[in-house]
Amino acid sequence: MGLVIHEIYGSATPELGERLARFERQFTYPLGKEAAFHVAHGNDYTRFFRAIGTALGLVAELDGVIIATVVVTIRDIGFPDGSIKRVAYVADLKVAPSARISRAFLTLALRAFAWGRAQVDAVFAVVMDGTPATPESYTGRLGLPRLGKTAELAVIRIPTATCTPREDAPEVLAPTDASALYTDLSANRFSCPLHQPELRAQWPQTWLATGAGDACGFLEDTLDAKNLVQDSGVLMRSAHLSCFAYRTPAAGAAVVSHALAICRSRELPALFLSVSAVDAAELLNAVSTIAGIVKGGMTLATASVYSAGLPVAQWNFNTADI
Repeated sequence: MGLVIHEIYGSATPELGERLARFERQFTYPLGKEAAFHVAHGNDYTRFFRAIGTALGLVAELDGVIIATVVVTIRDIGFPDGSIKRVAYVADLKVAPSARISRAFLTLALRAFAWGRAQVDAVFAVVMDGTPATPESYTGRLGLPRLGKTAELAVIRIPTATCTPREDAPEVLAPTDASALYTDLSANRFSCPLHQPELRAQWPQTWLATGAGDACGFLEDTLDAKNLVQDSGVLMRSAHLSCFAYRTPAAGAAVVSHALAICRSRELPALFLSVSAVDAAELLNAVSTIAGIVKGGMTLATASVYSAGLPVAQWNFNTADI
């Protein structure tokens, strides 16, 4: 049978979806010192990415066994100058250990970049730090554009159980023109406008903003399109604060505090959000004060943005898109 490349623009066939689910389970990530988890996109593999933009999932099979995947999503990005442009977002690159010296990855990568290059002039990826192979090590050769590291992110996980907001925390409400506020608060940074987040969400989605309009966020989840599953089989149910931007750490913390209260009412154990790495310490201090959560109770991981064709700038990135 040899090497076969599947192109998925919508839902995968049930048979391919089941094989993809089995393929994903072999890629595990540490959860503390004694546990691990894997990512599960379900049988509709590209649903998560279609919530972000126009997606192409590429799957390589060798003799009927999946050995590699990658997804390219053509999506809108807010640029530091305030303009909105379409770029290619590369994600979910997975290669089975047995295929890491095969031509499968190169075949997928060349097809992915060819599809994206026909539509946009820039490409980026977000990689969790600690990943063994970064884009700098496998791009820039054999016809692939070089993706260099251009920004650093802090990915923050906050438990909801111990949230005790201060009574004098700033007012938080649902803004009437949330997307415009997010664009304004993201001046001089890259930002991630929403596309079709309802495709991935199980709970009602909510825009939040301070009454003064100096912070905002979009509370959502990905439970209908992407889940993290512990090695014990337990689902790690969480929410995400997307489109998160603020003028002051205190204002940002007020929105986080309100989002945590909503999560707790829905019995969601944790909230994920992302900020530029240089902003993390001040925001964590403010959240600790306003939301009543000790800094030691919040978990911080770092990620890096790799790109080609984009200027160097800070990012307001959505953890729901990672």
